Order: sequence, then C-alpha cells, then structure tokens
Amino acid sequence: MSGLRILVVDDSALGREVIAGLLAGRGHEVATAESGEEALEVLEAGRFDLVLMDLELPGMGGTETASAVRARDDRVPILAMTGHPAHEQRSRCMACGMDDFLEKPIRPDPLFAAIDRAMGKACRADALKSLAGNEGLLEKVVNAFREEEPRLLAKLRAAVESGDADALRRHAHTLSGSMRYFGETRAASCARELEAMGKAADLHGAAEALAGLEAECARLKSALEA
Repeated sequence: MSGLRILVVDDSALGREVIAGLLAGRGHEVATAESGEEALEVLEAGRFDLVLMDLELPGMGGTETASAVRARDDRVPILAMTGHPAHEQRSRCMACGMDDFLEKPIRPDPLFAAIDRAMGKACRADALKSLAGNEGLLEKVVNAFREEEPRLLAKLRAAVESGDADALRRHAHTLSGSMRYFGETRAASCARELEAMGKAADLHGAAEALAGLEAECARLKSALEA
C-alpha cells in the first residue's frame, strides 16, 4: 500500500532531509526541490497529493510559487512552512491559495495533523465537485459513509476469515464505490486491491491488505471530520 506523493520545497538541505525522513517513515513517497522554480518543474513532470512550501526561498518566494502552483492546480493542498509566527503570515498565505501553516522547526505531531486536515479538505472538495457544490448533500454522504463503513469492514473480515473470495470481491466493490465521491484516496485504492484479490480467488495477503484498508478508512474518516 503506497502513501501520499508529497513535494517538499525548502532551500535548506537539513530541512529537506528532516522533513523527508519524517514523511518516509509514515510510508509517503517524497520528492524535494530547493527553489520555487525547481518546484514548478517537478510539479509539471508528475502528479502530487500535497506540497510543503517554505516561505523564504531564493528567487521565486514561497507565496509567489504557491500562486503559480494554484494557477495550474486548484486541488493540490499547499502547506506553508515558516520560521516566523504563523499569524504574521496568514493573510498573505491565504491570499495566494495556501491551505495551512507549519512553524519551523517542523515537529512530527503538528506535521501529520496538518496533512490529515489538508487531505480531508481535498476529499471534501472532490466530493463537493461531484455533488454540484451541495454542502447539505455532502454532509449526508459523509454521514452515510460513517454508518456503512464499519458494517462493510465487518463483512470483509468475515470473508477473509472464511476464505470466501466472492464475498470479499462483492463487499470490497461496495466499499470502494461508497468512497468514490471523495476522490482518489488510499482507502479506495486498498478496497480495490481486495476486490482484485477476490476476483482472482487469490486471498494470499488478504489479511494484511484488510488491515491496511482498516487503517486508511480510519484516517479518511478522521480527515473528513477535520
């Protein structure tokens, strides 16, 4: 099971090393850039789920780079990293389309909490697009997912324990479909992996895959609530 693809933009080699190490420790795939110009080149070459952006960059600054990123991609969350108190930077960061703030030095708990918030925002944004911007309907969809998810996970556990490949396929397909409104999430990817195992009638590794799905579903629910 893969994590998020995250771009870390920081002109400090030490800063990039620390942040990349923290993210890799959580299973995320990390790319780095030393400047705003390099960040735009990296983003042009591939899709990322999240961008961590230092505000003080040589040449093109962090807010200018974020504005350029936002002009290309209205979805990817951008988290500002600053050595100054976040409240001093909030207005200009919001104006250029950033989503959240992290004060340096970067610490694990605030970092991962901000990522969860950002991904929840992205999931909700994807859902709103698919629901024609209807906030009320979105809340109903989120609540329905909260109610349905534990029942489907219980059925998947029973299918894995009994070796019932067809039941695994069916319930994984249903769960994957219930998450389709939230965009391309890791939870949906895990559900599709289990569905493929059931379709192939090959349950080798299904218990481990199910454990990954359960963890990702918990994270998705937490992110949506955040």
